[in-house]
Formats: sequence, C-alpha cells, structure tokens
Amino acid sequence: MRHVLACLLLAGAASASASTSTPKNCITPEDTMKNLGKNVCLRAHVYDVQETDTGTRYLDVCAPQVKDDECKFYIVSFQSDEKHVGNLEPLRNADIEIRGTVREYHGRAEIVLNDQQQLHNGKERFRPNPALSKFDASTGHVAFKDPSASLVVHANGAFSHRYGKSATSKASTSK
Repeated sequence: MRHVLACLLLAGAASASASTSTPKNCITPEDTMKNLGKNVCLRAHVYDVQETDTGTRYLDVCAPQVKDDECKFYIVSFQSDEKHVGNLEPLRNADIEIRGTVREYHGRAEIVLNDQQQLHNGKERFRPNPALSKFDASTGHVAFKDPSASLVVHANGAFSHRYGKSATSKASTSK
C-alpha cells in the first residue's frame, strides 16, 4: 500500500513540475513577418528603451550591433497609452514575453504595447473606431460609406436601395 501511495505522489509531483516547466508557444522577433495579423506571444530581450520628443516609446529588441535600418521588428507604445502601460524603464536589459497582434508598418513588423497586461499574457486594450465616435444609429444614417453596400444614402437623409444598375427610391426618410 505504501508503494502505491509513493508512486501516486511521485507521479503527481512529476506532472506538476512538467506543467510548470513547459514553455509557452511564443515566437521570436525573427518570426514576426511570418505572423502578420496574428495575435501572438512574443519572447524577446529588450536591449534599450527609447522615447521620442512626442512621447512615443520603443522597446529595442535588436542587438546593439544590428543597425537600425536592419532591425525588422520593434515594440511601440504611444504617449496616449502611458497611463495604461506605465514605466517601461524596468524592461531595459530584461527578457520579456508580450502578447499582441503583429502588424506591418513601413516594411517592419511591430506589436503595439497599449496595456500593461500584455506583458502578463493579457490582451491589447480595445480601441474604438474614431469614425464611429459621432455615429448615432437613431438617425438612420450610415456611419461611413461602405462601397459594397447596396443602400444609397442621399444628402437629404433619405435612402434608396440599389437594384442592378439603377437605383429605385424607397419612400423612406429618417431623421
């Protein structure tokens, strides 16, 4: 009986240690261009933290010997997100994991750091579409022109539906 109990305890301890030592499926900066548009975990070393005159901060993950124009990935944090991100100086010379969507900007890949939680496997902070900020659904107007829509909105607020190549007006106005 003692042997069975000892085996169970050893098996439990082995599975617990295996689950804590299993690495996350994080990509490296070299893999970012292959993951454009994907929400990923990225593991990198931050060599430097730089701030521009406008308050935009960059986490430099390229080794010092790599020229700036050869560095194909960076992490950017905008001044407007500073209260959600906090002080980035402690990340200098640190190995980090960050979660975010890989985007292309001027031929380079980037992840926007806009929330401290991204450094703890959390999500990016939601940013509402500014085109929708003044939208009021009660008016019946569309928020912005959608080229694939079949609804035509006229300057007076009336709308018509497009059938084939001609537009037939439906007697509807909304204000």
